[in-house]
Order: sequence, then structure tokens, then C-alpha cells
Amino acid sequence: MKRIRDFKILWSNFIIIVTSSFRLVFRSWFGKLNRTQTSYCLRQTSKKILNKVHATYEVNYLKPINWLKNRPYIFMSNHQSAYDIPLILAAMPGDIRLFVKHE
Repeated sequence: MKRIRDFKILWSNFIIIVTSSFRLVFRSWFGKLNRTQTSYCLRQTSKKILNKVHATYEVNYLKPINWLKNRPYIFMSNHQSAYDIPLILAAMPGDIRLFVKHE
């Protein structure tokens, strides 16, 4: 039973990611895509993925952050699960850019 449930979650997340990717690629072909729209789509896709696995999250700060517009911030995760990146994308404000480190 667990394998069937895991497969359904994996398959539904795959469909969510593929449809979101096609949407972004299609919009970029016609020059109708900007950074804000990309970040919005990434954020919505991440929220859908987290909803599929019934994940709840809460952002707590040690001290309040004064988010300044057009200022870069770096958020790092420890990759304890496959949902670190969707959590960061869903929870953090503003336009989002990702980078990876090759070890």
C-alpha cells in the first residue's frame, strides 16, 4: 500500500513540474516571460508539491528582517529531504534565483 501511495505522490509531483515547465517554456517562446512571472510560477508549483504531500511549514526568524527591495539575500538548505527547495521557494518573498554547488 505504501509503495502505491508513494508512486501516486511521485507521479502527481512529476505532472505538476512538467506542466509548470511547459507553461514557462511556452511563455518564453513568445517573449511573454519576465523574472517576476517566473518566480511566481516557481512559488505556485512549490506550494502545489507541498500540498500533495500534506506538508505544513512555518517561517520563524530569530529577529525581524527588514526586507529591502532589489537587495540580494542568500538562503541555504541542508538538503535533509527532497522538499528543501520547494520549501524555500514557497516560503521566501521576492524574485528567486537558484544556484547549485557541485561537490
